[in-house]
Amino acid sequence: MATVAQVLALAGRMPPRLSALVIVAALSGLSWQNAAKEKPAAHKAAQGHEAEATGT
Repeated sequence: MATVAQVLALAGRMPPRLSALVIVAALSGLSWQNAAKEKPAAHKAAQGHEAEATGT
C-alpha cells in the first residue's frame, strides 16, 4: 500500500488530466474500473434494460 506522500509524488509525475484520478483512486479505494467509469459489459447491458423499462 502506498503512503499519502507516495501517492502525491506519483500524481505529481502524471499528466495534469490524470493526476486527480490517481489521487481519488488511491485515497478512496476505488478500483481503476470504477475510478475511470469504465463499466463492464454486463452492467452496460443491465442499464439498457433499465432504459427500456423507464422509457429514458
